[in-house]
Amino acid sequence: SMSYAVENLKSVSFEDQWEQVHSIAEDTQWVVFSSHKDGGKWVKEIFNELKVTNLDDYKIVYVADISAMPGFITKLFAIPKMQDFPFEIYLDMEGDATVNWPRNQEQVSVYHVVDSAFEETQYFCRQRHFKGLFANGNHSIVHFLQKPTGLFVSDTEFCKRNFQIYLTK
Repeated sequence: SMSYAVENLKSVSFEDQWEQVHSIAEDTQWVVFSSHKDGGKWVKEIFNELKVTNLDDYKIVYVADISAMPGFITKLFAIPKMQDFPFEIYLDMEGDATVNWPRNQEQVSVYHVVDSAFEETQYFCRQRHFKGLFANGNHSIVHFLQKPTGLFVSDTEFCKRNFQIYLTK
């Protein structure tokens, strides 16, 4: 099992789509991470559909690695479009800040954060699976926040073959 140093999250900072600089707050419980175009689209659409305006309410930070996107497209199109969303998107422009984060190609990662370190990782290969995290089911983040009884359990809805747990301890 791989472990990711605690200082990774404490020392890293990101600019959001309005050029405000953020570090990942100590009380963050979840980091949602996308590094491909479709994944970013899924995340933004779901947060929008669920009328999420402030991710802090859920103790979630959303980080997007947009380093694969050509700079002029980022500036001219992508960032202005991101400014239409009310929630903050922490942007990794160069890809350096998130280079060691667990990821699978073409998937969205959701990290459970404990003491500023990734405790567990869940990968999502479909938008509807990702949306399931926020539905009011047993395995949802919303449910977990009210009743912490272990979120990452195998479920037919999740991408079982891509299910991995990273323990930091």
